[in-house]
Amino acid sequence: MNTHAVPVRELFGFERDPFQPDPASIWLDDQRRDTLEQLSGLIARRGFAVLTGPSGCGKTILLGHLCAQLGASTHRVVYVACAECGPADLLRLLGAGLDLEPSLGRGRMGRRIADRVAEMKGITPVLVLDEAQSLPHATLETVRVTCSGGLDGRSRFAVIMAGADEFLSRLTLRICEALRQRVTAYTQLAPLSREQSRDYLSHRFQTAGVSRELIAGEAFSLLFDITSGVPRRIDKLADEALRRAAREGAAAVALDHVRSASRLVFGNAPEFTP
Repeated sequence: MNTHAVPVRELFGFERDPFQPDPASIWLDDQRRDTLEQLSGLIARRGFAVLTGPSGCGKTILLGHLCAQLGASTHRVVYVACAECGPADLLRLLGAGLDLEPSLGRGRMGRRIADRVAEMKGITPVLVLDEAQSLPHATLETVRVTCSGGLDGRSRFAVIMAGADEFLSRLTLRICEALRQRVTAYTQLAPLSREQSRDYLSHRFQTAGVSRELIAGEAFSLLFDITSGVPRRIDKLADEALRRAAREGAAAVALDHVRSASRLVFGNAPEFTP
C-alpha cells in the first residue's frame, strides 16, 4: 500500500496534531500538580520563586498553563523569554506589560512602573522570566530592585524565574546573594519515568482523539531509552516515528520506525536491547 500522500492524522484518526503544545490540556503528574500548587500560592503572596529542570522537561508549557488560570481581572502577567535581555530591555518589557510608554532613563522607567503598580488596586502583577540561566547579572539585579517591595515590605510583583539547572548554581554566587534572599520557593521538574512516559504518550494521543496504543512493546522501550523521558524529546521522536509508520500504512509504530526516526531527529540510531 502506497500511503505517501496520507497524512498521519487521517491514517491514525487524530482530530488534531497530538504534539501541538496546548497549555489547556497538558499532562500533569503528581510532581507537576504540586509545582502548580506551590507557584499559585506564591503568586497569591507576591513572592519570588525559582523553577528549574533540564531542557525539554516542560517548564514553559507548565508556566503557560499556570498563567492561563489567572484571571485577567485579578492578575497582569508579563512574560519575558529573552536570553540577552539587558536591564533597559527588561524595564521596557515590564512597562509595555503595564501599558506604559517607554521612558528615557532606567531610573525614570522604574519609578513609573512602581507608580503604575501602586494604582492597580486588586490586581497582582506577575513577572515570568524564562531562560533565566542566561540573563546577565545586571538584569537579575534589576528584577530584584524593580519587583521588590517598598517601605511596607510587600513586593510589587510576584516573580517566577525559570531556567535550566545551572541557574541554581548562579544563585549560589555571592554576587546574587541579595536576589537569593528574596526567593521563597524552589521548585523543579525532572524527566519522566518509563511508566510516566507511557502515560504521557497516551495522554497526547487521547487528547487528539485516539485511545489505542500506537507505540508499544519494543518500539516504546527504544523510544524511552533514546529520549530518557524528556517530554520534548519524546514529542520529536514519536512524531517522526508516526510519520514513518504512516508512510508504510502500518497500524502502529514498529521498532524500525523508531530507529530511522532517531537518525533524522537526533542523528543517531541506538540498538534495542531487550
